[in-house]
Amino acid sequence: MDTAHRLLLTAAFTAPLSGFAQDLPKGEIVERSGLPADSTQTYALYLPSSYDPARSWPVIYALDPAARGRVPLERFKSAAETYGYILAGSNDSRNGPLQPSLRSLMAITADVRQRFTVDRQRVYLAGFFRRARAASVFVEGTADSIAGLVACGAGLATELTPRDLGPAYFLGIVGTADFNYQEMRELDRRMTSEQVGHRVFVTDGRHDWPDEQTCTRAVEWLEMQAMATGLRPRDPALLDAVYGKETELARALEAQGDAVGAALAYQGMVAVFGDLRGDDVVAQALARLKNGEPTASSSRRRTSATEGAGADAGLPAGPGHALPRPACPGRLGRGAEGHGGADLVRQVRKADLPDSQLARRLLNTWRSVQEQGQRAMEKNEFRRAGLFFEVGSRATEVNPRAQANFLYEMACRPGRGRRREEGAGDAAQSHRERLRRPRGVGAGEMARGPAQAARVRRDPEPARCFAGGKR
Repeated sequence: MDTAHRLLLTAAFTAPLSGFAQDLPKGEIVERSGLPADSTQTYALYLPSSYDPARSWPVIYALDPAARGRVPLERFKSAAETYGYILAGSNDSRNGPLQPSLRSLMAITADVRQRFTVDRQRVYLAGFFRRARAASVFVEGTADSIAGLVACGAGLATELTPRDLGPAYFLGIVGTADFNYQEMRELDRRMTSEQVGHRVFVTDGRHDWPDEQTCTRAVEWLEMQAMATGLRPRDPALLDAVYGKETELARALEAQGDAVGAALAYQGMVAVFGDLRGDDVVAQALARLKNGEPTASSSRRRTSATEGAGADAGLPAGPGHALPRPACPGRLGRGAEGHGGADLVRQVRKADLPDSQLARRLLNTWRSVQEQGQRAMEKNEFRRAGLFFEVGSRATEVNPRAQANFLYEMACRPGRGRRREEGAGDAAQSHRERLRRPRGVGAGEMARGPAQAARVRRDPEPARCFAGGKR
């Protein structure tokens, strides 16, 4: 982020508070538009039912990769109601260049600070996937104005190091089936070694915003961190409640034989609860796990989970490690199958949890190549985009967006004009309904515009490609 943008963003987060005009519903998500700082920007807003302008309130600004401001607020609103947070989710920040997200965040921040009484020491950013990375850039560029970052499904921007976050606390959340799981585990280890304040929650979810329960856990942990750093008064009852929940979760993992998962849970608690409770119970539990003899079940889980986590720096050799790059997307799909794609799908369905998780991550890693496909599409490199999109669509059986992207890419290729459309005949008609909207995909995702949608629906070649990989 350049100096000018740093100054503007810092000014947005440190501008004088007004706290007037509270004529908005409380306890429900509402849409805000016509913002004074930028009338083109909109956002979703949640005020807790107990909101009172007589005191200051912590706030979480949420950035979604698809500009869905309401989505993260739906996940966080229960915690916001319980613990008294203002929530604001951008409807204009999306994956892509940083500037639109910066513009949106500045406008939203100005509006929230003007209308409501915000605790300027407890301002948090939350982001999912590439908007988590964008949020990390904003944290680094705001001159210590952000208390913490909740990064879901991705870590820091590539140009940043953990120390670039300054005093801001990093709370990462990643699922065991997320293709960025390994990245987050590696970031966890690096932050630990560099003594950067952080914690990473590992869930059993996929690449998505965390569920409501996990978001509540995240807010509770922000409360613990605020107590530990003096940003809010200590609350013994809340401290005991959160301590009980966190230790119960770690013990449950240990009882299930998941020694690695339990160790990660205890490790994340040591610093905060050591300061707040003044005891070493959590540290002792962690030491016992590291030094004790595991049970037979935990030994098997430790080996399998460690194999999945031990490759955080890169995928292991074997299935999914390196895919060929032939000239034709049809051949690429068969290449993926030859590298164990079908075997991985079967492995996902097995009851052995760690092996299933590892297989799912490998499949989801294939899905992550769609990000490269989107970039190629933005540059009108349609053939190259097709290579990426078909890998994603063939690597997993449950990825309708990849199929939609691939069909759209084929429709946009140069040379796919009237001659092909007029020659489609009966084949086009037979596939018309299936190509109209792949199962599970919204119309907006399938059709970036009416003209492109019509071309996809009239064109039989995508259907033949999925059916047999022939051109």
